Amino acid sequence: MSDTTAEHEQDALLRWGWDAGWQDVLTAESTSASPSPASPDDLARVIVGHRGEVDVARGELVERAALSPALRKVATPIVGDFVRLGGRGARGLREVVQVLPRRTTLVRKAAGRATGAQAIGANVDAVMLATALIFDLNVRRLERFLALVAESGARPVVVLTKADLVTPESAELTAQQVRSVLGEAVPVHVTSARSGSGLDALEPYFEHQRTVALLGSSGVGKSTLLNAWLAEDDAHAVGGLRGDGRGRHTTTRRELVVRPRGGLVLDTPGVREVGLWLDRDESALDDTFPEVAEVAGGCRFSDCAHGGEPGCAVAAGVASGALDAARVRSFLALRGEARDTAERRLQRPRGRR
Repeated sequence: MSDTTAEHEQDALLRWGWDAGWQDVLTAESTSASPSPASPDDLARVIVGHRGEVDVARGELVERAALSPALRKVATPIVGDFVRLGGRGARGLREVVQVLPRRTTLVRKAAGRATGAQAIGANVDAVMLATALIFDLNVRRLERFLALVAESGARPVVVLTKADLVTPESAELTAQQVRSVLGEAVPVHVTSARSGSGLDALEPYFEHQRTVALLGSSGVGKSTLLNAWLAEDDAHAVGGLRGDGRGRHTTTRRELVVRPRGGLVLDTPGVREVGLWLDRDESALDDTFPEVAEVAGGCRFSDCAHGGEPGCAVAAGVASGALDAARVRSFLALRGEARDTAERRLQRPRGRR
């Protein structure tokens, strides 16, 4: 391959979020796990997942790819993965032979009583948690979303949508209330995709061709927000409003799309249930409830459950007003849920998926 062709192929990958850091990863992988160095035209990013197959893209090219038999035994590519393609398999599709190590992974517990993980997306730089200023706003659910994002390693951002349906004073008051609960470390933006207000403040999250996931309940205006970011000929369908003010659900699959102004959006269907899938060190909860974690460090016992034990600094903090009782209850509830899921994972019979 000529230097000019290789340069063109690398430019094609840049469109999909490739950067110098990924090149370093590829170089390291090519000298260790990979059987042979990968050429740029063998690399692509997964933009849609299917059962046993994926749609991959580089530049303007999008193609369907199958998973190689060897890869099926060790890894399953998900939306957002950078992958290496090999030759064509039995069905004439190129095969994914390698998944590059992920920088971040958004994972939630599978819905219902099932004890399993559901991967939402990979290599996401920031996650915009969309919630409407009317009908949908629930701070406790936002805390749950924030724990999920903290576990992934991505940056959380709260986006309050549909500001055109409330007064500016009401929207700002709600934003201040959310900030007071979640803390200053979590950015909170007030937006209206229909009027365009507040959208410019979201642009920095997409700089340098970063990938931003869009999460939220069905009907909070994610599709309308996505449409505001995309050219008209690429725009997704936007559902009309129902009688209760919610948008009709239109996104039916996870998909990675490129914005004309730069950056990528991982669009996701509305989330009805946000089950936590956390590591046993529970650091994601400490990141989500930093004020509780800080006070808990002063408990007499290192394994204090904050349920009435002697010398519990958290209980003392609630009693004195230094800690918000609702935040502590939410922390304990999420911790209990995460531990219950972890325990059931350990008890799950071998071989059961």
